[in-house]
Amino acid sequence: MAPPPAPIDADLQVHGYAVARGAAAEQVTSLLDVVEASALGASGQVAFSDHALDVDARRTVHRRVREIVGPVAAILAPHHRIVSASLVVKGPRTAAELDWHLDPSITDERRWRSISLWIPLVEVGPTNGSLEVLDAGHLEAPLDRGGRDRLVATYPPHAAALGRCRVRAGAPSGPLVLAAGDVVAYDHRMPHRSGANPTDRSRPAVNVGLLPVGAPLLVHIWDDRRVVAHEVPDDFFAVADLGAAPDGWFHREPTVGPPRDAPS
Repeated sequence: MAPPPAPIDADLQVHGYAVARGAAAEQVTSLLDVVEASALGASGQVAFSDHALDVDARRTVHRRVREIVGPVAAILAPHHRIVSASLVVKGPRTAAELDWHLDPSITDERRWRSISLWIPLVEVGPTNGSLEVLDAGHLEAPLDRGGRDRLVATYPPHAAALGRCRVRAGAPSGPLVLAAGDVVAYDHRMPHRSGANPTDRSRPAVNVGLLPVGAPLLVHIWDDRRVVAHEVPDDFFAVADLGAAPDGWFHREPTVGPPRDAPS
């Protein structure tokens, strides 16, 4: 028997994202303690725990974020499991913006849909670099997006991929206005961006990646010739060197041809 649809499923299918009240005040406080312990968020800098911290610190961040956010994820997306958990901190007076981009695929998107949960730990909006998404931009996204350069650049090239996404997309959401602990759940195919944080306060957030139970975690690597999918264990993002291909793990060739049953 197929699992029942998640509470956010309808919005994810149509719009590619959903906004919900998720983390309670005590959970936000606990997550802020994780951010403080990480020492991320220097003035003028954007920091990602998966790239900025050593393996021991990353493992601790993953464990604590999973413990705290797990109950929220179980309500919003039952029958899913957490495969990544990271901190994203824009320090005070950070001019840098993250332009429109697509993240690399983390499973076979012809068969399964992966979900990201983005949770700000302070109030966010247009003034401090909140998340922005492209309504329905997930519908035409390439399904085999391979990363390189520490998994932050993807192939197909962004200009071409984003052009495809805009074919059926609506308008950009604008910087989402959210309270601390609100949850933006978005299809992993969704184009997204965030603006600068010129304020005198850090803008901490967590990002949690979810896969359906039974879906393999596949890291897609672009090697200048093709995209190769590597099947990796669920702790990959907590312990791996993200600057290198996951050599030694099982290789899968991405399926070539039209999607079999890609989620709408």
